[in-house]
Amino acid sequence: MTENFRYRTLRLLIITWSLVLIPFAKAQTIVHSLEELKPYLSQSNVSIKLSPGTYEVFPEDLKNKTLGKTLKIAGGKDFAIFPFEGNDSSYDFTNCIIKVDTKVLQTQKGRTEFSEFHLLGNNNHLLNLRILDVGNNAPSFRA
Repeated sequence: MTENFRYRTLRLLIITWSLVLIPFAKAQTIVHSLEELKPYLSQSNVSIKLSPGTYEVFPEDLKNKTLGKTLKIAGGKDFAIFPFEGNDSSYDFTNCIIKVDTKVLQTQKGRTEFSEFHLLGNNNHLLNLRILDVGNNAPSFRA
């Protein structure tokens, strides 16, 4: 075999495998705030990275609907700050800290369930998630 033939064969194999694998690769979208993250929580087949930093969740974020959602389970009385509803998605929280003021646990009176993070979709991956509850407020109902 000639060197030229080996080179062309190897090149053809690399091109073929690239064409096969590229459609399955997901481009990673970088978001810079929790508000920017919110719309992706209900989408399928996304790869999201929250830019490194410390993020905080306050009662006002839920009151003005910047974050959170009423869930369509248990008669619509459940609530989650971060409801992951899509399928086959990846969320990368590397080098991020999400601090949740415990006062948010008292904002959703009349609910049957309150979750900071609720996974409803299938085959979702949350990478390196770090959550800190800040404060001493107990939930006003089940959390």
